Amino acid sequence: MPAPSPWTSLELLFEHQGTRIGDGTRWRVALSPEAGKLIWVEIRFDKPFPEFDAWPTREQIGLPPR
Repeated sequence: MPAPSPWTSLELLFEHQGTRIGDGTRWRVALSPEAGKLIWVEIRFDKPFPEFDAWPTREQIGLPPR
């Protein structure tokens, strides 16, 4: 499914506390369209992504804080 920007999948994982599956090429996130309802989405990458604790911060890569 096309994403609105190149960073959409990473923002989705981070903002909705995605769960890393296996080696990190697959991640799962739960979206809540309304109270009491969940839609599970799995995002797959060509290369593994590390756990959130190993991700650089915006400041570390030279971006301004949000």
